Amino acid sequence: MSLHNTITIITGAGRGVGRATARLFAHAGAQVVLFSRTPSHVAETAAEIAASGGHALAIAGDVACEDDVLALFKQVQDTYGHIDVLINCAGIVAIRPFVDMDATTWDRVISTNLRGTFLCCREAFRIMTVQKKGVIINLSSLSGVKGVEKFPGLSAYNVSKAGVAIDVQRKIRERMGKDGLDTAREIRHAYRMASQPFDLWQEVSLVTFTLRLTPSLRQQLYRRLHQAYASGSLRVVKRLHALLAITEGMTVHEVSQMLDLGEQTVRDYLNRFLWQGVASVVYKRPPGRPAKLTKTHRKALTALIEAGPQAAGYPSGCWSATIIQDLIHRHFGVEYHPHSICTLLANLGFSYQKARFVSAHLDEATRLEWRHHTWPTGLRKARQRKALLLFGDEASFAQWGSLSYTWAPKGHQPEVPTSGRRKAYKVFGLIDYFSGRFFYTAHTERFNSDSSAAFLRDVLAQTTQPIVVIQDGARYHTSKAMAQFFAAHAERVTKVQLPAYSPDFNPIEYLWKNVKKLATHLKYFPEFTLLQTAVDQTLLHFARTPQAITALMARYCESLGAMAA
Repeated sequence: MSLHNTITIITGAGRGVGRATARLFAHAGAQVVLFSRTPSHVAETAAEIAASGGHALAIAGDVACEDDVLALFKQVQDTYGHIDVLINCAGIVAIRPFVDMDATTWDRVISTNLRGTFLCCREAFRIMTVQKKGVIINLSSLSGVKGVEKFPGLSAYNVSKAGVAIDVQRKIRERMGKDGLDTAREIRHAYRMASQPFDLWQEVSLVTFTLRLTPSLRQQLYRRLHQAYASGSLRVVKRLHALLAITEGMTVHEVSQMLDLGEQTVRDYLNRFLWQGVASVVYKRPPGRPAKLTKTHRKALTALIEAGPQAAGYPSGCWSATIIQDLIHRHFGVEYHPHSICTLLANLGFSYQKARFVSAHLDEATRLEWRHHTWPTGLRKARQRKALLLFGDEASFAQWGSLSYTWAPKGHQPEVPTSGRRKAYKVFGLIDYFSGRFFYTAHTERFNSDSSAAFLRDVLAQTTQPIVVIQDGARYHTSKAMAQFFAAHAERVTKVQLPAYSPDFNPIEYLWKNVKKLATHLKYFPEFTLLQTAVDQTLLHFARTPQAITALMARYCESLGAMAA
C-alpha cells in the first residue's frame, strides 16, 4: 500500500508521538487530518507540515467527546469523500498511587485513552465498511500487556492501554476481518517505507507526559537535595535537579542541555524514580581508593580556574567549591568533596578573595608610564628637594552609615538601623609618603574648586617645605580656578596628576576605607552630629598615629617605591 494521497486521520497530533507520526506520514505523501484538543498545538503541527510541502487539515476537538468525534469524521467525509487510514495516538497519563487515585482523574484517563479510541474506531469502521477498504492503527503500550513489569502510579493508564491492546483491538480485528478490512497489515510496509528518509524516533520519545508530585513527595525531594548539597554529592544533586525540572514542565532534551547530561541518562533517572521513588536517588560508593587528580590534571585545572567560570561555560562570574567540584568532574572524571576542594585549591596556590573593580577605560600605556617613569622621577625629585610628597583625595561619610562583614549567629543576618537621610560629611585629605603626616579638613558643603583651594592654603600655612601634590583628575582639581592657584604658588607647590581611573595608585583610598571601618561601619546615626563626632575622632586618631599611615604606604606603595630606589 502506498501512502501517496491517502486520507489519514491522526488523533493526538498536537504533540508527542501523534505529531511525529503526522510529520512522517505527510513526508511520505499522505494527506493528513490532524485532531487534537489544543487548537494552538494542532495549528502548529499543520503549519510545520505545510512549510515542508505537505498537506494537512487541522481540526480541534476532544476524542472523549462523542459530538467532537462525529463532527471530525463528517468534516473529513465532506472534504475528501473517503477515509483510508485512522491512527489513534491520543492518550494521557496521570501518575498517582492507586490508593490515592480519585474517580475524576481515573475517568479522565479512561475517557481519553479507551473511550476516545473506541469512538474513533467505531466511526472509521462505519465508513470503511461501506468503502470496503481502510486501515486502523491503535497505539497501545507495554503497560497494557500482560506479564510486563509496570511502573507504579500508572494504574489508570495501564488499564486503559490494556483495554486498547486486548479488547478493542481484538473486537475490531474480528469484525474487520469479516468485512475484508485490516487493522494494520496493509499499512506496515508503507509505514516502513515512509520511515526510511525520516527517522521518527529521533524526533520524539515514545512516552510524553507531565510528572506531578504530591506536596509530601516534593518536600522529600527538596530535603534530599539539601542533604546532597551538604554532603557534596554532585551526582545526586544533578539527578534531583533533573527530576525537579521535569516536574516543572521541562522536556528531557531541555534538562539534558541544562545539566550537561545525556538524554538517555535523564530518561533513566525518570524511569527509576517512577519505579522506586526517592529511594532511587542514591549511589553506591565504588570500591577501592578514590581517584585523585594527576599533576597534568592539576596544571590544566589551574588554567581553567584562572580563565574564570564563564569561560568554562558557567553562567556565574564567581567560583564556588560546588562549581569547581562540577568542573573537575566534567573535565577529569574525578569526584571531590567540597571540603576537599578548598584544601586542593590552597595547595594549588588559590585563596578565597573578594574581587575589585578595574575600570574598562584604563589606559595601560599611561599607567605603565606612571609606574616606570612619572612616579620614580617624582619620588626622586621630592627626596632631593626634601619636599612633602602628598597623596590627596576626598571622601564622603553618609549619615545612613555603611555595611561590612561581621560575625553573627548562623541564619540571622545582622541588621543595622538607618535614618535614611542622604546628608553626608565631606572630608579633604592629604597624606605624606615619607612621614605619614595626615592633613585634613571636614565640612558639609559640596566639593568644589574654592573649598579645594582653601584646603591647600591651610596646608601651606602649616608647613614650610616644598609640596608635591599627587591627585586624580576630578573637575575641582583641574578647573581654571585651580590652575590659577597652582600657578600662583608654583614656587612651593608642584601638581602631579594620577592616570585616569587609577585609584589603586593612590594610598589615601585605603586610609578612607580604614576610617569608614572604624567610624561608620554597622553604626546607627540618628543625628548628624553623631556622625560628625565619630568621623572627627577617627580622623584625629590617624593624624596622631602617622605610623599607621606609613604602614599603608609600605603595603600599597612598596612596588612603586622599589622602582625609584
